[in-house]
Amino acid sequence: MVIGSVAATPADAASSAAARPTIAPATASPETTSGYRLFGLTPTGSSVNQWQGNQSWTGVGGASLSIVDGPVGLISIAPTSQNVFLYTGNSWTQIGGAASQVVEDAYGGVYSISASGQSVNQYTGSGATQNWIQIGGASAELADGPSGLFSIAPGSGNVFRYTSSTGWTQIGSAASQIIEDNAGDVYSISASGQSVNQWTQEEGWSQVGGASSSIVAGSAGLISIAPGSNNVFRYTSSGGWTQIGGAASQVVEDNDGHVYSISASGLSVNEWTGSGQSWTQIGGAASQLAAF
Repeated sequence: MVIGSVAATPADAASSAAARPTIAPATASPETTSGYRLFGLTPTGSSVNQWQGNQSWTGVGGASLSIVDGPVGLISIAPTSQNVFLYTGNSWTQIGGAASQVVEDAYGGVYSISASGQSVNQYTGSGATQNWIQIGGASAELADGPSGLFSIAPGSGNVFRYTSSTGWTQIGSAASQIIEDNAGDVYSISASGQSVNQWTQEEGWSQVGGASSSIVAGSAGLISIAPGSNNVFRYTSSGGWTQIGGAASQVVEDNDGHVYSISASGLSVNEWTGSGQSWTQIGGAASQLAAF
């Protein structure tokens, strides 16, 4: 089974002041399949698998370009067509046409960048419906959470924030990556890759770290992969930066504060024990992880 992505040309009219609805999954959540909300792609992207605990994984879907997990369910962009599919624990349902990125927020909002990169779209449907509305123009990357929807503009790398009440507002200059945690704190990597920065509505931007190639944020704190070494570092406002692991190609966090990684070689999936630099292998080769 091939799994999928988001509408490149929404059927509904564009609206810069669209509401941010809470969307209920059509059927049971993926955690009915197992108690864990950790999913992984095989190295070739040929199948999607769900972690069952220990080193046990179960296949839940076919080929995928990328996956993201959230309260609505697991969402996948299909190879070739780039159509968007939703998995809710029982089956896959197409919910949109071609997209290059999909994000979910903690409230059930789902947003996408069209496959052409020329529009930002919001999912307004449920279940098998494919209702989307355009809420923005060209974007290179999205991040979403309690503080709003954030977009990096192509070319300039400038950062824009969207809310249903204010529309789009520029809040920052050139960035190469942007993320948001469930508390509404926003982090970015500068366009040069030489600094990690934090944005809050009250204080604006402040630098919190040096060079980084990738960041994630969640209950366990802000986590960065260092350029060159690929070592994993964790940041908390009280403790600053601490190395918690060796070379990794990807790190993800779930809502319970668990931290997972793919080794730099891509040959193992590992879980941080929460202590020092101690990790436990929970799986073999993988190309991408998604957790909620």
